[in-house]
Amino acid sequence: MKKIILSIWIYTVIFMFVSFGLSMNIYDNEELLFSGMFNEIGNTLIAEFANHCVIEVDSYGNIVWEKTGLNVPQDAERLPNGNTLITDYGDQVVIEVDKNGNEVWNKSRLNLPMDAERLPNGNTLIVEYGAGSVIEVDINGNIVWQITKLHQPMDAERLPNGNTLIAETELYPDGRVIEVDSAGGIIWIVWEKTGLDGPVDAERLDNGNTLITEHTGKRVIEVDKNGVIIWQKSGLLMPSDAERLFNGNTLIAETGANRVIEVDSTGENKWIKSGLHYPVDAERINQPPDAPIIDGPNTVKIGVEYNFTFSTEDPENDNMSYYIDWGDGTHSDWLGPYNSGETVIAKNTWNKKKKTYEIKAKAKDIYEAESDWGIFTITRSTNYQVSQSKVKNLKNILFLKLIKNKIFI
Repeated sequence: MKKIILSIWIYTVIFMFVSFGLSMNIYDNEELLFSGMFNEIGNTLIAEFANHCVIEVDSYGNIVWEKTGLNVPQDAERLPNGNTLITDYGDQVVIEVDKNGNEVWNKSRLNLPMDAERLPNGNTLIVEYGAGSVIEVDINGNIVWQITKLHQPMDAERLPNGNTLIAETELYPDGRVIEVDSAGGIIWIVWEKTGLDGPVDAERLDNGNTLITEHTGKRVIEVDKNGVIIWQKSGLLMPSDAERLFNGNTLIAETGANRVIEVDSTGENKWIKSGLHYPVDAERINQPPDAPIIDGPNTVKIGVEYNFTFSTEDPENDNMSYYIDWGDGTHSDWLGPYNSGETVIAKNTWNKKKKTYEIKAKAKDIYEAESDWGIFTITRSTNYQVSQSKVKNLKNILFLKLIKNKIFI
């Protein structure tokens, strides 16, 4: 049976091809005077479903980078290394391309992939709409985690607590957003309380609320943990994606209107990029923090707890969280947020015997931009080391024995 959502999209594409020439960029009168650069703060990455490409535009709407020749791009994410992760629904593949558009990684033979994100551990989280599943794959494409029997999943994101947030379209006009733990158990649901109508995107905000895009409901809503709507932008034409920006505004891919808009808290348009071909995903480029600097002892003993410090700075002075891989098969959750430049102390005890341990840490600002890894290598102490107190006690015992035996030097 054909998926209902595909029928809706085909209808929308027809509508857009008729109306495409009627829209224009709000900054058209200035486009000849200004031009940005690749991966610059404030640029916007857009996946154009019907134009078979992913583009990056500056604040004036000029294209500063593009990846063409795609089949049906559904999602795009700029990675900390400057590469771009693209979900191609048509070719049923997720690819990573460099600045020149060269493919450097892929996960193929997927079942109608809709969304993908790179995780701090280097794995990739992928939504398979056709399979009704969300999978996590390693660099070799092996599945290391999955949840199945979902109802038309469209979007997923891994949360700082290790849980996963998933938008299920269900059967129109129903739908829900769920948060599942690592075992796949549902621990949080947005369901009938918010009257969801075709949810296709969900994002957990820094304040603990959740931003939800309703494709057929024609709105973007922010709900608290009880599912109560505290903000919304309604009257949209088939929105497909939304994200909350650093300035408090909301970026929305308004698919049916062939445009991406930025609205403030009152719903007023503050930025528009129009004249697009069925934009289904948009994200504002945000420079990640620098790689963390790690400091601490160079050698450790098994079973002893040690303190290590972690610090870095963010180009926009955003607050940050840290993810730490201790090199012994254990890792932290996202710790924070902390101020940019603040020194953070974290503790670990090593119980697994290895000659060396490679501590790795990365930082993520409050808008999800992740740094490269900071690395600090330590070794395991294999020599028995006598403490100063023990040395002093041994000297005292020896001195007493010398006196007792009347031996003087």
